[in-house]
Amino acid sequence: SKQAESIEEQAKQRHYSRAVTSALADEHISDAEGEHLKRLRANFGLSARQGFDLAADAAAAGYQALFRSIMRDGSISETDWQELERYRSAIGLSIAQAQQLLRPQAKSFYASIFGQLAADGHVSQQEHQHLKRCRDLFGLTEVEAAEIVRSQALDIYRQHFCVICQDGEVTEDEENRLLRLQSTLGLAAADVTTYRLELAKTKRLALIRRGELPTVKTDRLLEAGEICHWIGECTFAWETSTAGKNVCGELIVTSKRIIFTSTVRRFEFSPRKIKNVEEDGGWITVWTSGSQGHGKY
Repeated sequence: SKQAESIEEQAKQRHYSRAVTSALADEHISDAEGEHLKRLRANFGLSARQGFDLAADAAAAGYQALFRSIMRDGSISETDWQELERYRSAIGLSIAQAQQLLRPQAKSFYASIFGQLAADGHVSQQEHQHLKRCRDLFGLTEVEAAEIVRSQALDIYRQHFCVICQDGEVTEDEENRLLRLQSTLGLAAADVTTYRLELAKTKRLALIRRGELPTVKTDRLLEAGEICHWIGECTFAWETSTAGKNVCGELIVTSKRIIFTSTVRRFEFSPRKIKNVEEDGGWITVWTSGSQGHGKY
């Protein structure tokens, strides 16, 4: 009769619920316990979803507790992955349901795992795979995951950038390392624009220190073999015994001379005469060993 069938169905459900509760008692499901629950579902004609629904609260709480236990050391080993999958499968928890259960903890745990793997500035293929499994575990898209760790990624990039640029020299290999690091950390070009500009400046200054100065074209009459490095408007200020004076004119910097020309004053001197240079805001103070050129530009 229908009543007898209903009683039998209820008995099966109680039996299965007790079996789940027993298996979850130690927050661990062995292979044997997992197989036992699957056999019970098959024997009782229960789907995985029906099996989970019969002990939903205990099963969900157990899965979350297992995950928190695994993440106490901030990492997930291969054994941990297997344990999570065995647990999920044993209690009839779907992947989507499992992702939903862990979603509230996704940001903090993914950030923690990413920080450990990317701290050295290198993420191996195996570590990339590990991060992908974590995204799958939490149900995160690549875009969501990148946004979660963006601040961390920028901190890591900044640290490596500073180390590379601290000596004022950037080799081709170091520049390529930064490009690989940007890709590894999932940073967009816009994220590192400031650093790319600073890198270009560091390289430019390094060339200047090695004597490889920029060149500009000019129609001014120069000596044979003389190269123009800079030409433009300039204000020259100097001190006399009684007062300070300044005049606007044109400054030309070449490989052989520094030439200042104005309507009231003109002079030139060799770069070899420069004893010291000091920058102060928009002014550059130059000390020379001769009588010409000492002052602020």
